[in-house]
Amino acid sequence: MTHCTDVLTRQGAAEYLGVCPDTITRMVSRGELRHVRIGHLLRFRRAWLDAWLDSRAQGGGPPVLDEILESIT
Repeated sequence: MTHCTDVLTRQGAAEYLGVCPDTITRMVSRGELRHVRIGHLLRFRRAWLDAWLDSRAQGGGPPVLDEILESIT
């Protein structure tokens, strides 16, 4: 049986985000984290966690149009 590293357990998601597993449970309860429930087990795709992180990123937004134009000329 192969192990898919793209799908994480609650513990794995907590380690990936640098929080405790109880925080993951609270975030799921509040509807903050996309997840799949298999019976009583929670599973998270790494891409969903990345999207959650991206949605909360501050600063360092996309470059302005002038910067883009300068980089291609």
